[in-house]
Amino acid sequence: MNYFFKKITLFGQSAGAQSTTVHLLTSDMQSMFNNAILQSDPMTIPFRNYAEALLICDYFLKELNCAVGDKACIMNKNYTEILVAQMAVEVKISSAKLLEFFEPW
Repeated sequence: MNYFFKKITLFGQSAGAQSTTVHLLTSDMQSMFNNAILQSDPMTIPFRNYAEALLICDYFLKELNCAVGDKACIMNKNYTEILVAQMAVEVKISSAKLLEFFEPW
């Protein structure tokens, strides 16, 4: 099969702009698009480091009553259970960086 791809303009607003920026900075993705539009990019909010991301994951798994690595447990949760767990984790303190409270995930 012969495939050809058109390059696209990537657009994102707020968290979407943050995501678009990550694509701009990722060398593997740069060949996929030729322009990007960033609107209200919250890049002053730092990304979590690895330890902070693991802490959020641990909180989330505890809220779901799932063990680390138990993919079947997570896959058996319905969307309501996942949303309730997510909301419970969002109010937990997982970092001393004040700006991260605006984007807990």
